[in-house]
Formats: sequence, C-alpha cells, structure tokens
Amino acid sequence: MDYFSLTFLGTWLLGLLVFYILNARWQWLSLLIISFILYVVFVNSPPIVLILVSIMTYGATRVIRAQNRETLRFACYSRVIRNIVIIASLFLLIVSRSTRWISNLGNSYFTLKAIGYLIDCERYDDEEYYEKDFLFFVFYLIYFPTVSQGPFNRYRDFKRQFSERIRFEYVGFMHGFQRFLWGTFKKLVITPRLGEMGTLVFENISGISGFALMMGLLAKTIYYYMDFSSYMDMMIGVSSTFGVDIPENFRQPFFSKSIAEFWRRWHMTMGEWFKDYIMIPFIQSKIGRTIKRKAKRYGKDASRTIPLVAGTFLVWIATSMWHGIGRSYFLWGMYYCAIIVLSLLLENRYRRIRNILHINEESLWYSVFRMLRTCILVMLANLIQLSNSFEDFRYALGRIIGSDFFIRDASITLEKLGWGEMKDAYVLVLSLIVFFIVSVLKERGYNILAKLDKCRAPFRWLVYYVIIFTILCFGRYGSGYDPSKFLYTNF
Repeated sequence: MDYFSLTFLGTWLLGLLVFYILNARWQWLSLLIISFILYVVFVNSPPIVLILVSIMTYGATRVIRAQNRETLRFACYSRVIRNIVIIASLFLLIVSRSTRWISNLGNSYFTLKAIGYLIDCERYDDEEYYEKDFLFFVFYLIYFPTVSQGPFNRYRDFKRQFSERIRFEYVGFMHGFQRFLWGTFKKLVITPRLGEMGTLVFENISGISGFALMMGLLAKTIYYYMDFSSYMDMMIGVSSTFGVDIPENFRQPFFSKSIAEFWRRWHMTMGEWFKDYIMIPFIQSKIGRTIKRKAKRYGKDASRTIPLVAGTFLVWIATSMWHGIGRSYFLWGMYYCAIIVLSLLLENRYRRIRNILHINEESLWYSVFRMLRTCILVMLANLIQLSNSFEDFRYALGRIIGSDFFIRDASITLEKLGWGEMKDAYVLVLSLIVFFIVSVLKERGYNILAKLDKCRAPFRWLVYYVIIFTILCFGRYGSGYDPSKFLYTNF
C-alpha cells in the first residue's frame, strides 16, 4: 500500500471531511468503506483469505455463543469449533504465501487478530469480547492503518472507541499530523540511506574489511527499526487524525538492558499476542501443568522456570515461522530463544555474582554496558539472518573480530552507494543525531508533543516547515526508490 500516493492522501483527506460530519454508526461505516477501497486498490489479486477468514471466524463465534453454556458438552464442543477454524485459517495463510494469485496484503496480521478474537469469544462469557455485527467485525480486521503491518490491536479496546460519536479535537488531530510527519521523515530521509549502505556491504561480502562489515551490519540493524517504526509512526498518526487510538508497537528498543526487554519493546503487540494466545495457554494446559508438577522434584524454582522455558521455546518457534520459512529464520529464532532461556536459568547465579562484585544495577556505567551488550547481541542475530550460508556468517564474524578489521579496502565509496557526494553522508549523520536526541528525551519520559503544544504558534509551524523542507529536499522518492515498500509488509 503506497502511503505517499495521491490516491492514499486524497482518500485520507476526503475521509476526514466526511467522517466528522456523520453520526456514530456512519462514522465507522465510512472508515470501513475507506479501508475496503484502499485495500482493493492497492492489491492486484482477490482478497480471498480476508473473506474466508472473516466468514469462518464470525460464523464460529455465532455458533459458540448460541450454545447453552451451562451444559457439560459446551466446553468440548466450542473447543472443537475453535480449533477447526484456527487450523483452517492458518492453512489459508500458509497457502497464500506460496500462491501469487491470492492477495498477501496483511494476511498474517488480520488472520492472527481473527484467531485472537475467536479465542477470547470462546474463553470469556462477556459480550465485550463478542461482535454481533458482521460488518463491524470485518471493519476491525481491515481497518486500514493496521491491516498492512499491524499493530495487533484487540477487538474490545477497538470497539469501545466507537460506542459514541467521535468529535473533532484540534490537539489530537495535530498530534496525528506531527506523528505522520515524523514517520515520513524517518522513512524518506534516514531509512533509504541506511538500506543502501547495508545492501552494498552484504552484496559484496567477500574481501571486505571487518570495519566495513560492522558498519554495514549496524546500518542494517538500524534500518530494520527505522523502516518498521516509521510505518507505525505514520499509521498511528493517520488513525489519530480520525480520533481513533491504536496501540504503540515500539518503545525505544535499543535502550533495552537485556534481550528479553528488547523484545518487550520491539513489535510489542505481536509479543503480547504470542504471550496471551500461545505461552499462557500452554502453561495453563494439561501438558503445562504436568511439566510443572514433574519439575517440582528439582525444586521450587525449577517448577516455575521449566514451564516458562518450554513456553518460550514454543513462542520462538512461532515467531521464527511468522517471519519466514527457512534455515536462517529458524536459526535466528533459536538464537534469541537460547539467550532468553539461559537468562532464565542463570538468573539467580547472575544475581549472586553481582552481589559478590558489589555491582549497583542502577549505576550509569552498568546500564550503558548492558545496553551495548544487548545491541551487540541483536546485531549478531541480524548477521545470522543476513548471511546466505554458515560459511558467510563465519567469514563475516571472523573479519569483524579478527585481525582483518582495519585492512585497507575501497568497498564502500560514495559512487558505489549511489550517493554521488558527501551531502548524503552529512544528511544521514545529522538525521541520526536528531533521531537519537528525540529517542533519549522519550526514554526519559519527556512528552515532546505536549511541550510543542505549549510553544507559540510561529515556533510550532517553524518546526513543521523545517521537517517538511527536509523531507522535500533530502527525501528519497521518484525513480529508483519505492517509498511504498516496507520490510514488514512481507510478513
């Protein structure tokens, strides 16, 4: 979906004009129409998966709700229906990934949202988790700011926002506009230059210096974050202009002090989905309770830790499969799984070592050390995913940590990067500095948008004009670069 096209921007602006003059019911219907139009316009194949998943999930919840919940057969009967629909939905998702004539736009996202909705309907005897109106259920799945790359918003929170008419609020509208500008700046100014550097390095890995490899790996690592988070900024901003809140998906992940914390800050709604619908149900299942009971013979800590280890393994199997099918994705997932599992198993030993060495966990130097350690581990995971073979991985890692780190080479030049002059390097460095300052302020709890609201209008609009001017002058668009391509659209 091209979020910089005249089709999208025109539909967005026209939708805003119509949305705020309608009553409560027609407001969400207008957004459903907009979402469906944009979905159909930007895909070249029929949305078969969307239609089938919507019908199956809605029909299953209707059948489950129609049953007498007091009968002994109900739990088994509803569970069978739920499992059949889940298996069928996942089968459609897998088939769509290998079939060109079926639309793949957002299939992973709305399928998992539908599965979560179905599980909640079967799990909770509460009308807040159940939707009677088929059109509103389709609207929940296809809402255009979330359909392409998430976030995984929950039905109950989404529904509550349309319980009454949404009125225009200038402050919320401007916050949405500012967020969209910030995401556009990241996508058009920072992301392409990082991507060009990383691509050049890993397409010419043979004979390149360790320093160049490390810079390319760092560029790719930041690129992944910039590409995905820029989309989230833009879509959260677009949704805010309609007065509709969707959940945050990132919280400064590179300030994390451990890998577990990194994944609690990165793609947060996906992590919460896997935790709520895979890990917790597994731990509470008959198999999970059996593992916990047998682990008690090894001590109280083992009975708590071993089920978590098993649940973590399942989550990372699912995570690696969601990102892609292949050896590199599997190894990438198992790498993260191993680090998190080792942290769980060695938690008490780490604590004793820190006490012996009298390390203050809140000290600045130790916090910085842990952040750098986490960043290095994340870069190593990306190296696993970027390497075409084990030989490439071993070669690249050997160059980075070996004596070839500073060998002379001309692998990264302005001409090869396609930059042509130093202007692009200056733009990239200055943009990253601005991004880093903003991230530090957000990490410290500094509400930038609220502070900007308190500034005088001339200063606020000066900030807007500077960002717009920077995007227009230094952004990458036109021939040779497609700004509509986002990395996570493929998942």
